[in-house]
Amino acid sequence: GQGLGTGDCPVGQLGELVSPVIPLRGQGTPGYTLKFYQSLRQFNSDYLLLWSVNGGATWDTTAINQELETYEVNPVPYLLVPLTGTANADSLIVKFLFQGNYYYWVIDDVQVLVQEPNNLRITEFYALPPNMYTPLSQVEPIGFLADVANIGSQNQPGVRLEMIVQDSASAVRFQSENALGALASNTLLENQIIQGTFTPNAVGSYRAAYEVVSALTDFDPSDNVRSFTFYVTDSTFAKEDGTNTQTISPDLNNWAANEPPSVAYGNVFYVPRGKGFFSRNIQFVIPNAEELKGRGLILSLYKWKDSNGDRAAQAAERTLAAFNFYEVLGTESNPLRLISVPVPSLEEPPLELEDSTTYLVMLEYYAPSVDGITLDALISTRYDYKAQYLLSLLTGKPRFTTMTGTAGDLTKDTYSPNGFSPLVGDYSYVIRWNISKSGGVTPTQDLPSIDDQTAVFPNPATDWVHIQFDLKAPAKVMAVEWIDATGRVLSSYRWENVQKEIRSIPAAGLSPGVYFLRMVSDQGWVVKRVVRK
Repeated sequence: GQGLGTGDCPVGQLGELVSPVIPLRGQGTPGYTLKFYQSLRQFNSDYLLLWSVNGGATWDTTAINQELETYEVNPVPYLLVPLTGTANADSLIVKFLFQGNYYYWVIDDVQVLVQEPNNLRITEFYALPPNMYTPLSQVEPIGFLADVANIGSQNQPGVRLEMIVQDSASAVRFQSENALGALASNTLLENQIIQGTFTPNAVGSYRAAYEVVSALTDFDPSDNVRSFTFYVTDSTFAKEDGTNTQTISPDLNNWAANEPPSVAYGNVFYVPRGKGFFSRNIQFVIPNAEELKGRGLILSLYKWKDSNGDRAAQAAERTLAAFNFYEVLGTESNPLRLISVPVPSLEEPPLELEDSTTYLVMLEYYAPSVDGITLDALISTRYDYKAQYLLSLLTGKPRFTTMTGTAGDLTKDTYSPNGFSPLVGDYSYVIRWNISKSGGVTPTQDLPSIDDQTAVFPNPATDWVHIQFDLKAPAKVMAVEWIDATGRVLSSYRWENVQKEIRSIPAAGLSPGVYFLRMVSDQGWVVKRVVRK
């Protein structure tokens, strides 16, 4: 209708829609199905359907719309929900219960139908590859998993779950099936792992399709097949394909009242064969560029090892491998476009990737003050990675989708795989990562890292920062630069004959925030991140 979804949406809604007593046929009916049309937008809400065949004395309950991702608008206009326990019922009461966190649930044209005898479906819970775009050099064996349901009134004999993968020329590249046997009426068979895996061996697009079949003619074959397309690329990692995108603005309640609304978000990519490959650039978008004009963003590439097994990225588990800066011009969101920034910067040595390593590709915004302005995110809800995440856990090879942090000081924050949703894999960020076989040529390419030969303290700092050098050989000249979060050089120093000593530089003139100390000498280079309190 006019203005649908544009009104106020207060937190903590609780709404019920209850039918009158509906007379039914009684004896001889196998059961009933409820069909209804709906319009909704999901945000951490629960949608429940209840029914009673004894005038409301007792109720059966099922949760619906669970497959919808955070911020997603329902993709199909109506649902068919089998009402178990309604065989031979004389009457029925139906109740819709909405336990809402923002947004809406509109219901219309509710129908009670005699339950069809033969109706199999593959639910919305089925596994995708870990990425939608994966470089050919980094492909892994892809596994498959799906949930199968019998929502008909009769048992279904000889049920099979099939998977087929075809290339862009429609040639079959992988085919397998699971014999599920007989599936009882109103039964859900969860987490069915397809036998075998598929490893692509060429660049291109691939179409994969799950299908559930039996010997009987199905009432609604439209949900017997779930298909998707994924891509093998020359150099690009991505979780999305540019479709079903929308902007989300982080709720300021994520931060304390006097805390700067700094935010970090990004995608997680696993590199099985890093040796000989180099990080090239990170691509991202800025949905609210106009209000961030003149402010700085940091593109950070972390190595991450989940040492404590809690599936979150603590600060101590993240190792900064490379980074670069970006100063917002204010025009990047009109029109909204992908921005490419080299990471590491062209002034730093190329970063060779490591084998069997998980990388966090992050966009970080350190808010300069408590002014209510933070960095919005462009997300894609096209692909639901929850089943893929579960499959990766079941097979002992965890593959994550996103990481998100919200804290005044991101350097100490734990980045969460849940993001702005309670479930891992609900959506992905429009952040892409490109790698290459060649590291290119940069001014400091031949210089080694001296990260393990230098230390900075105190950190966070106030008036002074001290640099402890423990170099293996004397540096004839050590050039040191203070750099802010936009990449601007604020001040610089040159020291001669540096090896094993402590040097100090002033920090009192710096505003609170995040800064970087870049040190380059004939003995090597290093960049240290420093927080000014």
